[in-house]
Amino acid sequence: MSSLIDLLKEAPPRLIFSPPRNDPELVRAALAAGAEAIKVHIHARHQASGTGFGDVLMEGPAIERIRALSDVPVGVVVGDGSAMATRGELKRLAEIGVDFIDAYTRHLPAWMLRECPVERMGALAPEDAAEDWASIAGLFDCVEAAVMPHERYGTASVAYDIALYARIRAAVGCPLVIPTQLALEPEDVATLAHLGFDGIMIGAIVTGKDAATVEAVCARFRAACDEVRQ
Repeated sequence: MSSLIDLLKEAPPRLIFSPPRNDPELVRAALAAGAEAIKVHIHARHQASGTGFGDVLMEGPAIERIRALSDVPVGVVVGDGSAMATRGELKRLAEIGVDFIDAYTRHLPAWMLRECPVERMGALAPEDAAEDWASIAGLFDCVEAAVMPHERYGTASVAYDIALYARIRAAVGCPLVIPTQLALEPEDVATLAHLGFDGIMIGAIVTGKDAATVEAVCARFRAACDEVRQ
């Protein structure tokens, strides 16, 4: 099994790609450009791309093909609260070879903390209180700082956002990933790495939805990560 946590701890920042749909060709393009981990979805309505994702029966074949493309860590968002993976689906994902799961901590069923056979990423939400960040992080192997409200999606980052991310980093002791809910640019990678973020997860807001733009944008973000690591 590939370990996302080991990857994030080794020479960060690391580049994660979350495709707007579970499409092996998009993932292939991202991998060709240097993506170091992949995160797909089931049981979710993806706000940034407008894509709806079905259950494991529907999405499983595509996830299997994605898993077979490389040995980088592959994770799955297991639901969005309106629907969540069942125990049987979680077992099936492990059989496919999924390396980690992800969900907003307000959506993840408590039983998954006990029974999940793979690494767990917990996503902080905009409504989570700052005083709860540390205790939430204590339940997970790594944390996704998905703290931007939907009305901010795709907007440019401002100074307050950087200060907010810095506060999260100061509160959370485990590996920390920032998703591109905002219209972040490769030039922002150095700033986020300076704050202590271990990974940046790029998706539809910055990559677009076709293979050509995915590959081009992933290449730019990977180059920015490599520059920080030098």
